Amino acid sequence: MTTSPQTTTTPPPTTTSQIDPAVYTAAHETAVLVDRSALGMLKFSGATRLDLINRMSTQAVKTLPAGAGAATILTTDIG
Repeated sequence: MTTSPQTTTTPPPTTTSQIDPAVYTAAHETAVLVDRSALGMLKFSGATRLDLINRMSTQAVKTLPAGAGAATILTTDIG
């Protein structure tokens, strides 16, 4: 059995002129939930996972409440 490589296309960037003004205002005045799981997900396990993520992340994840999330960048030991 052979499998063919999957290809994905990236949509063109969104400009503010394409966003409904009411949605744009709501995003700046309240909270926004965006499902970005299509970009990929990481699963960490082990007793020190939170410490590892907190050290690698550009966000302070140790202070996030249970069930909360934050957009972040994972860095290496050299930045």
